[in-house]
Amino acid sequence: MASTRLRIAKWNPEGFMRAIDGSLAVRMEQAAGYVEREVKRSMKGGGSPHVPSRPGEPPRVDTGELRRSIHHKVEVRRSSIRGYVIAGAPYARALELGYAPGNLLPRPYLRPALRRSQPALVRILLGKGPSGYTSLADIKAATERGFVSRSSLGGGA
Repeated sequence: MASTRLRIAKWNPEGFMRAIDGSLAVRMEQAAGYVEREVKRSMKGGGSPHVPSRPGEPPRVDTGELRRSIHHKVEVRRSSIRGYVIAGAPYARALELGYAPGNLLPRPYLRPALRRSQPALVRILLGKGPSGYTSLADIKAATERGFVSRSSLGGGA
């Protein structure tokens, strides 16, 4: 008796990886853009005349140079996809970390925005969108897939 076969799908690992990398790259672009917007939102106008921020607060806007210099980029490599938020103003690092020779105490704006964004980033990278409830199952799935580390979620190394 003759049999009939019907091929349902052909496994193409290279095509599969390209498709996954493409969708993850899109999600990483969304995640990096989300953090960029959160950083910019944290910077409020300083008023006229300019009133500087206090140590520990995000910098207040004076000329707008720092805010305009903030952008994001995504790098896709063979084994990783990384998103970055970059502050390119010459004084960006000194504001974020402080500058002892100039007696400037830190006015962090990048790291606090990243911390505030963690629940949304988990959801974005899992393909669920930025808003809504981030469950323990979401965090576990993101950690297992290597999207976030336990240390970045405040749970130790």
